[in-house]
Formats: sequence, C-alpha cells, structure tokens
Amino acid sequence: VAKTLRKNGIKTDIDLMGRNMKKSLDYADRRGMNTVVIVAPDEWQKGNVVVKDMQKGEQHEVARGDLPSFLKKFHS
Repeated sequence: VAKTLRKNGIKTDIDLMGRNMKKSLDYADRRGMNTVVIVAPDEWQKGNVVVKDMQKGEQHEVARGDLPSFLKKFHS
C-alpha cells in the first residue's frame, strides 16, 4: 500500500512499532496527520482498506486499487 501511494506522489509514513490501533492513531494525531490508512485483516481480505479522516473522525472503506485517486480527491 505504501509503495503504491508513494508512486502516486502521496506522502506516506508507516507505523512499524507494533502498537495497538489506539496508540497508532494517537501517534498519527500527534504528528499532525490528517488522514490514516488502516490495513485491517477483514477489509484486506475483501480487497479494501479503511481511510480515516483524523479531523472529522469519519471512516471510509475503499478498494485498494482506488486508494490513490480517493486520497487525491479527498484532499483536493
């Protein structure tokens, strides 16, 4: 996912610390990240990821193949 986003010119950071979800989201919030892409097992199996708007708290399930265009549209 990160490689695809970077190829599409989208700044990407990965949390490799093995934190639980709450701590990962707290970390993203402290770093001032507006959007988080969550790779959850159930959604991944369906070919999707979850995009969370950190400002509004909204979440969207997005097909992996549509992710770069969704994020570009989401931030325009």
